[in-house]
Formats: sequence, C-alpha cells, structure tokens
Amino acid sequence: MWAAISKHADGINRERIALCDSEQSLTYAELANRVTAAASQLHQFGLPQRPCALLFTPDVETVVQYLACYCAKVPVLLLDPEVSDTNFAALQQRYRFAAVCRAAYWQILDRSASCTRPDLQLLLTTSGSTGAPKAVMLSNTNLVSNAHSIIEYLQLGADDVGISSMPLNYSFGMSLLHTHLVAGATFVLTAESFVSRKFWQLVEQYHVTSLSGVPFSFQMLKTMKFGQMALPSLRVLTQAGGRLPLELSKYFAALSAERGWRFYQMYGQTEAAPRIAYLPPEAQAEFGDCIGKAVPGGELLLRDISSEQVIERELKEGELCYRGPNVMLGYAMDASDLDCDSSIQELRTGDMAERLANGLYRITGRRSRFVKIRGKRMSLDHIEQMLQGQGISDVIVSGRDELLLIAITNDAAKTIAQHYLATLQLHPTLYQLLLCDELPRYSNNKANYPALIAMAAET
Repeated sequence: MWAAISKHADGINRERIALCDSEQSLTYAELANRVTAAASQLHQFGLPQRPCALLFTPDVETVVQYLACYCAKVPVLLLDPEVSDTNFAALQQRYRFAAVCRAAYWQILDRSASCTRPDLQLLLTTSGSTGAPKAVMLSNTNLVSNAHSIIEYLQLGADDVGISSMPLNYSFGMSLLHTHLVAGATFVLTAESFVSRKFWQLVEQYHVTSLSGVPFSFQMLKTMKFGQMALPSLRVLTQAGGRLPLELSKYFAALSAERGWRFYQMYGQTEAAPRIAYLPPEAQAEFGDCIGKAVPGGELLLRDISSEQVIERELKEGELCYRGPNVMLGYAMDASDLDCDSSIQELRTGDMAERLANGLYRITGRRSRFVKIRGKRMSLDHIEQMLQGQGISDVIVSGRDELLLIAITNDAAKTIAQHYLATLQLHPTLYQLLLCDELPRYSNNKANYPALIAMAAET
C-alpha cells in the first residue's frame, strides 16, 4: 500500500495536498518524509512482522503512523479510538500485541510477541450473529488490488477530493482513505457528521468532489434537504455498508441525474478488503434494488445451498460467492492464527442472491437472517425492507424461531408495523415491538442485531 501511495511523492503530484484535518495539511512529498521517519522508529522498536494495535482517530498524525506500519511491514489491528480498557485488555490477551498506538504515540506492550505470517498486513475486527469476536486477516495485495479496482470504476483521479465522517477502523472508511491516496487525490479527515455545520464548511473549503455514506447517512441527507444545497465541486456520491431502501435509491438516482453527479451503490464485506460489487450510475434508475456487477478483477457466482453446484440459470436464488485478489487470508480467532498458512480462493458471503438477464446481481436475503414461525420460514431482511417501503425509515428487525423482534422509534411507526404484521397473519404472541429512543447501531451505523435481541430479553 505504501509503495502505491509514495510514488506520488516523486511525481507530478508531489506538491498536491494528500491529507488535511482541522490542524494541518501535508503534501505528498511531506507525507513521504513523515511516514519514512515514523517507519524508522517502528524498526527501532523492533515491531516489523509483530502484531500491533492502532486506535484510528481521523487526524493527520494518526494516519502518518498507520501508513508507517505499511512502510515498515508492521501488521496492525485497527480499533475504534473509544475502545474501552476492558475490551482492549481482552483483545490484548487474545492477540498478544507487541505495541499499541494511541493518539499517534506508541506504547510497547510485549517485547516477546511472536512474528506473524509474512504476508499479513492488516487486521479488522468483525462480529457474526453470535457477536463472537474475530479478526479478518488482510494482505497488502488484498488491499492494493481492491483500491485499484475501486479507483477504476469510480474514475478517481488526482484532482479529486474526498471526505468521510465514518470511522477509519471501519472497512468502508479505511477504503475511502486508501483509494484517494493511491489515486494521488486529497482526503479530508474529520470526525464531524453530516448534521454538523463544520462538516459542510470543510466540504466548501476544500472543494470536495465526492461524498460517501451508509444507508443511515443517506436518510439523514434527504431529511436535511441535501438536494437544495449549493455544492459546485461535487461530482460523485457513493453508498455502501448495507442495502439502501429502494425509495432512497430512486431519490438519489434522480437527484444525481438532475445535478450531473455520478451515484454508485456498492456492495462489500470486510473479508474482501472490502468492495465486491458496484451498480453503475446508468443502471441506478431501473435497477436500484441490485448490487450490480463484480468490481474489476473480481468474479461473482451463485452456489446452490444444497448441492453446492454453481448456478448458471438466471433468476434462480443461490448463495452469493466471490473470487478475486482481494479475498482475505482467513480469520484470526487468537494469536495462534496470525502465523497460519491459510489461503481462501472463494468467499462465501452468506447472502442469498439472483442474477438477472443483464448480468446484474440482486440480493434476496441473508442465509442466516431467517427465522421459522409456526413452521414458516421468514426472511428478516425482507420484513425489514417491506416496513421501510411502507414509510418506516428507522426500523431494525431481528428475532429467533417463534418470535419476531421489531425495533422502531415512534408510535406512528408502531401503527404501521402492526398493520403489516396483521397481513402476515401473525398472532401478537409471535412478535414483539420495541419502541426505542434510538435504534441499536454499531459505531459505523450498521444495525446491531445482537443488541436488539438483548434488549428484548430485558423487557
């Protein structure tokens, strides 16, 4: 990754701004000098090829240390800067970090930490439906290949300026940083959200050309009357981190066509570093419910969940699988996995999908997001999407066999949900509506389904 970025320091982009935050900015030439010096320090600490942790705050100083890890070949686990002492201690016990970087300063933790496999560069935490912690292991090849794929289909160039308020330890936020730097573009670092006036001041100050967000972000933008804002520099909107409700997809497709912007819906998983598919702007209006096609260099396919055979027929549902150079090395449950020799050729996404006649793919549900109620198999994703389609913008659906759980935020939504559940002929004992001041979400705004189940158990 650092080799793909540092080339700009010796070329025509050397005086172009690479990074900026509220305190400072660095050109590519200045960034190269700072990263080289920081990498030298990591060598002095004896950290190359030893697992480390980095609390990823969105500022220039921390990004310099992050890039120094690539330069010095230090495998690093990215963490939320607000991680609790208890959770960090548990991670330290699990992965045996040699050192941790907090607020751009390194602290040595374990000088006896073992070396990792030589191709391991990055660790990203993830949680399955059980909430069990595990880390995705990614190589430099995984990350660089995906950055180049994204740059190609987004048509990113050195004259682009990106910004994101998403956490940088989250795969989508990290990916935005990577792609802009590999493209020789400028990236604005901030913790401000879309609802902050400071965020939009930064957009104006740095002539931002692309905005990115998860579905919740786009809900906020519509509420804020985003379409009425004067944004003369804006060229691109990108959305990932979950399915965008069709109503919002159509809204932003129409708005983008009207304003001359390119709007991309993207699909990915942390296990693929992270982009897997994208929907081209020209397909947004008609196929806004699709994830699109594989990123350049990748391949999508469907497998029958019973026979495991590849499905060739159109409009036949199967598990979505992906092949490409960005597929992870494997999972690490603890330190013993960090020097394993695992290799994964095909990623099973866990999503059910179908392929249309035009080659685009549409997600139909989550293989593990199903419950059985009175013997009937019900897709939690489908119910969530149907409720969104009936006007409930804030809703999260989870459950277990014989009980459906629906979290909403107001009485009007409760009335709509009750009416919809009546159409499913569900007896009130088979579902539970939870009225919440705020829906349970992770720091990246994705739905926290385990938290919803825990909330229901407490009521």
